[in-house]
Amino acid sequence: MDWEQVKNELERLLDMRFAYGHIPLKEWKRLSDPTGGEFVTIDSTTHFYLQPEHDETLQTLAINEALLTRTEKRLIAMALTAHRSSREKWQFFRRRDDGKFAELREWINDHLEAGNIAAELPECYRSVSAFYASKVPLLLVVGESEQKHAKSESLPALLESYFAAEVTIIPLKDMEWLILGPPEIIDASDETDANPGEELLRLEESLQELAQGLYEMMISEWGEDCHVAVSYPFVPAKKLLSVIAELRESISLGKSFHLGANVHLPWKLVLDRLLNAVPEREKERYIERVWKNLDHVLDSEMLKTLEQFFELNCNVSETAKTLYIHRNTLLYRLDRLKQEIGMDVRIFSDAVLVKLALMLIKAAKHTV
Repeated sequence: MDWEQVKNELERLLDMRFAYGHIPLKEWKRLSDPTGGEFVTIDSTTHFYLQPEHDETLQTLAINEALLTRTEKRLIAMALTAHRSSREKWQFFRRRDDGKFAELREWINDHLEAGNIAAELPECYRSVSAFYASKVPLLLVVGESEQKHAKSESLPALLESYFAAEVTIIPLKDMEWLILGPPEIIDASDETDANPGEELLRLEESLQELAQGLYEMMISEWGEDCHVAVSYPFVPAKKLLSVIAELRESISLGKSFHLGANVHLPWKLVLDRLLNAVPEREKERYIERVWKNLDHVLDSEMLKTLEQFFELNCNVSETAKTLYIHRNTLLYRLDRLKQEIGMDVRIFSDAVLVKLALMLIKAAKHTV
């Protein structure tokens, strides 16, 4: 749980310093008074119950006994209990052995496999208020690991530490999780003078930064290859299945059309989605028609040049600078490509055709 935020808020409101403590479970049971709230006093220190730490130990919030009145202690204990209760109703999304979680996961996967992405949530979940609040959705998929079960158990704490907020974690498959966070986890504050286009751009940049940060944190903490997809804030009760389907598709498209990429953004995969729907035979015919004498010119150097050229919107000067080559060297490469395949990527129409062919070659996993 995000006890650090609770601790900081208490310190701000009371102008006092709290510390984390640890008490043996047997000691807590011996000293606690069921009528006095969830706190005990040991050696002039008052301990407020937070959560189990180990099988025989409890984690507490500790403070000098003399700094608080009896009433203040009971109010703090009530506040901590209320916070803990509001979070515990979500625990079934995290525990693999929980019946409600198993039912929800099965319901989600069954409907997605059947292509029924418009289905409404089952009646038993409509009373969960968090499903009716706006959430930022992320899909995290981690590669196979020999220690995957042990690592997956530590994921909730790791994610809460990264987001610094309450997040809902719904395991969908082995090493695949849907993460639902509050809008506050992205930095996309409104500006009164911003037009809709600027607001959308700022939102997309914030979502990309959030997903990129999550990927880097997972690599750092777990050392496992993973993929992250993120989409716009939404209300889970209305679009849970369609958003999961979109995020899964984004990761699949990203793996096919953007080899080496690990963060996948649906709004940047519009063309990829369109090409993916083209029949395989038509893709092959297009590649054969566009790439004449391909093997003679498209080596790794030329491929890198073209990818950078398209990434920088066909800007010759910027591409040469990024590749650390002279502008004339870049022009020579582009002229050589024109001679071999009859297309000049400095011309928009030719650039589009070549770009499409490159995407299809990657998706088809051609060796070039």
